[in-house]
Amino acid sequence: MPKQVIASEIVLSILPNCKPEVTEIMEKKLLTVNDSRIAYIETGEPSAPPVLLLHGFPETSLMWEAIVPTLQKNGYRAIAPDLPGFGQSEPMRQASTWENYIDFITRFLDALRIADVHLVVHDWGGLIGLRWACDHSARVKSLVLSSFTFSLDYEWHELAQAFRTPQKGEAVFKQLAENKELWQERMRTLIPAVTREQLTDFYGIYKSPESRRVALELYRSGDLDKLVPYQEKLKQMECPVTVISGEMDMFVPVSFASSFQDLIAHANIHKLPDAGHFVYMEQTEIVSGIIADHFVKMNLGGKPMNT
Repeated sequence: MPKQVIASEIVLSILPNCKPEVTEIMEKKLLTVNDSRIAYIETGEPSAPPVLLLHGFPETSLMWEAIVPTLQKNGYRAIAPDLPGFGQSEPMRQASTWENYIDFITRFLDALRIADVHLVVHDWGGLIGLRWACDHSARVKSLVLSSFTFSLDYEWHELAQAFRTPQKGEAVFKQLAENKELWQERMRTLIPAVTREQLTDFYGIYKSPESRRVALELYRSGDLDKLVPYQEKLKQMECPVTVISGEMDMFVPVSFASSFQDLIAHANIHKLPDAGHFVYMEQTEIVSGIIADHFVKMNLGGKPMNT
């Protein structure tokens, strides 16, 4: 008889153990988008070229704390929402599907009266943001992509497969919700520099049945065959593209970073040998340098602040 895999075993096997540092939490603004209250971070001059930063799961806008100063210093306006249902943002009034999150990006930018943007995306923020970019290429000035793939050869990792499975997904989330300290300990292994404030914010997605349903709906809408029509759209992408991948990423293997170059020939690929999935928080100085190179060397419109 095959061994029965219980939720706690999945959690322990996927979320491998460390200690946080503490930094000051960034203040969030509030905006109503399609009847939902959305929290977001905004820095930089209102007239500066806007950069939209989209987090993944289970993060929030606070994952960008160390990156937004680089953007501001180089003359850009950084805008990072808590995606609906994450962090301090209310869920959408409709189902929390991949497609509805794509629609949210349009509504969010329109609410801020922003016509076009540079996109910096991570994990699910990449799956959402890059589909949006392909469908609205005229609104996209440049792309920075990390820790996800559009490759049709990719298969969801084990934890995602659990989330996508009815009953098993609910059991895994319930296990995480009931063991906050265990979850925090494992997240510190994945992101040694994560702060208490960030962990508290990230944990919001687990705190109630309603918030957990947001994540389950998102993952269960994540059928990767939806990416088939985007293969050709990516080949037509002409804006500057930078890809950042951690060589120790246990959720999206680094080999998939190169697949972007198969679709976007001019993409610049950066593989970080000592980084895992959460590259922006694991290798902050290196990634900040890559971000600065993307915007400064490519002369994308920002006016650096006087130092």
